[in-house]
Amino acid sequence: MQRRRFIKAMTLAGLVLGRPAFAFGRASQLTFALLDAGDAAARHKAWARLGLEIEARTSIKVSSEALIIDPDASELFDYPLVVCVGQGEAPDWPEQRWKRLAHYVRSGGMIYFDSLVPGDQFGERCLERLARQLPSDAATQTTKEHVLFRSFYLLKSAVGRGVAESQTPILELDGRMVALGADVDLGGAVLRDEFGAWSFSCDPGGEDQREHAVRFGVNLVMYALCTDYKADQVHIPFLLKRRQ
Repeated sequence: MQRRRFIKAMTLAGLVLGRPAFAFGRASQLTFALLDAGDAAARHKAWARLGLEIEARTSIKVSSEALIIDPDASELFDYPLVVCVGQGEAPDWPEQRWKRLAHYVRSGGMIYFDSLVPGDQFGERCLERLARQLPSDAATQTTKEHVLFRSFYLLKSAVGRGVAESQTPILELDGRMVALGADVDLGGAVLRDEFGAWSFSCDPGGEDQREHAVRFGVNLVMYALCTDYKADQVHIPFLLKRRQ
């Protein structure tokens, strides 16, 4: 995926911070990169499964294996989307690491925070921690009309093993969503065990909810790669037809 705007932004960020700029690489396919926050292994295999669904439904090519990466590694800037899952409080990372993640999102990257326990607010707490490194007006929330919910499928809210009861907290920079705290356990909704059976039930909506979770995952990736290209109304007839 060519991300010329990402590269340009990264170059400018590098000049401001007085350090070498990194470009978003691995352009031929999407690789799910999981931040090592202690619980990444619990949903490691789920993202490859979601990748299969994304490949089947879109033209996006996805790596067959998700990677767990160190937030301090230079490889962070190889990925336009990174995922951080956990539960309870936000990771007890040093201030410099949160600053680095703020540098990452300022440069064009996007972080998806999610909880292993639906409604646990792990993602929301991570957003609050990251927001300290960003402008005061960065913290906001989605609306039902947010581009995230119509970047490919038409949805109303974040969906996973649980369903967001209200609109989802996010961080925005210049109108672009750079971080999302869903707390719906998207990974748990698509994870299968070694025998191919679903690892968790989806409550309260069952298998219909699981399908909407997959759709939410598709939308998430589409937004991360294409940002606001479907913000206008030109694409609405196509989307209405595609969701049938």
